[in-house]
Amino acid sequence: MILFRHWCWSFLGVVIESLPFIVIGAIISTIIQFYISEDIIKRIVPRRRGLAFLVAAFIGLVFPMCECAIVPVARSLIKKGVPIGITITFMLSVPIVNPFVITSTYYAFEANLTIVLIRVVGGILCSIIVGMLITYIFKDSTIESIISDGYLDLSCTCCSSNKKYYISKLDKLITIVCQASNEFLNISVYVILGAFISSIFGSIINEEILNDYTFNNILAVIIMLDISFLLSLCSEADAFVGSKFLNNFGIPAVSAFMILGPMMDLKNAILTLGLFKRKFATILIITILLVVTAFSICLSFISL
Repeated sequence: MILFRHWCWSFLGVVIESLPFIVIGAIISTIIQFYISEDIIKRIVPRRRGLAFLVAAFIGLVFPMCECAIVPVARSLIKKGVPIGITITFMLSVPIVNPFVITSTYYAFEANLTIVLIRVVGGILCSIIVGMLITYIFKDSTIESIISDGYLDLSCTCCSSNKKYYISKLDKLITIVCQASNEFLNISVYVILGAFISSIFGSIINEEILNDYTFNNILAVIIMLDISFLLSLCSEADAFVGSKFLNNFGIPAVSAFMILGPMMDLKNAILTLGLFKRKFATILIITILLVVTAFSICLSFISL
């Protein structure tokens, strides 16, 4: 009974915490689709690929977003013609390299700048590497082979999102509201499903029991990566949970926990599988897991 109650509170907590960010993501995604043309995108994105990856990795400093909102925004950017690898780098780095997450990490670890720096640099490096790998793997792919056409048809009927003309500003506003509502409904299904499953693991995993054991560096990294993926914590709050594991698991493992979670957790994996083609989503998820794992294991060999 206690376990069930804990699961209920955990599930409701994840859903309620996610809803505002889902709304923001749906609105931004809709605005991109309606107001940002392909020509504007081409002018904004640097032509030099290396510079474009760097801009994508650092843009979270001026465009902070939670991981709950970033996936639909990334989907809209790809539909508008932003290079796939650049978009993926943007999608992975923004939830880590942003002022709110950096500040929360700083306070959670009592002003330990080493951990803050590792998280930020790790987020930048891993997001760029994944973006480059995805660029190489899908260099000959079309947008249609990446964006899912199996989007759930949960839509309002007050307007048609296929209109190419508008009678008035009011009609345009109504169309945007309807389209944003459609985005919100479709995204919510996957987020709620992810919250349902991740809350089960959140109820089972007991940090006090884990802290009773001592693990070697590599095993500690793997365990913390698993916990990060299953718990599906918000990037603004995960540092406070990660700080509780620091003494027993060490900096590399806790850093892995805080880098992987915002990039790809169970909740976002389900959302990614829903919004993108299954092949693309699966390869993306595996690539993220491998890159973050490799980075964290390399970090474990450094004396910190």
